[in-house]
Amino acid sequence: GHPRHLRSRCGCPGPVRRMSFYNNTSDTNLLVGGGLDGMGFLSRLAIFQAHRNRELSQTQVPKLRRILLASDDVFKGRRLPPIVDMAFCEARHLDWPAVVTAHEGCNVAFVWSMHHAVLTPTVLQPPDDSVVSAVSVSKCGNYTVIGLENGSLHRFNLQSQLYRGAIPKALEPANDPDMDK
Repeated sequence: GHPRHLRSRCGCPGPVRRMSFYNNTSDTNLLVGGGLDGMGFLSRLAIFQAHRNRELSQTQVPKLRRILLASDDVFKGRRLPPIVDMAFCEARHLDWPAVVTAHEGCNVAFVWSMHHAVLTPTVLQPPDDSVVSAVSVSKCGNYTVIGLENGSLHRFNLQSQLYRGAIPKALEPANDPDMDK
């Protein structure tokens, strides 16, 4: 027989859209998100030790599809759509899932556990029915803010994954003709 190819270092499974160092003390782990052919990925890459590279598991996608009643045009097969944005708090990764991602065409944000390298079976769903375009996680890791394409911002508690309210939009200046004088 022919020899088998067991392992190789080849980067990511598709184009990279977002990446950030995940370990501030040593800068040896890189959190990378992207997508290929309508399917997204989230990976942790170890810069010096290739055997520690790992793509985070998406085994919860079929369950999430049933919860969200999503059609196959959003979820391609058993994978999420490509990543649009990601945020995390590495200080809390042992306490609770602390990585949040926004995906192409999705009106929810997804939560991942870096400690267990898996997608959690819950989502962060703002009351507005608009596509999630940006995510941010507080430095303490307790809160995440989700930005939508319609301009609204919504806050969630990351530990309990409960909705904590909208962040009010800035007041627009009044169009009073007397104010220009």
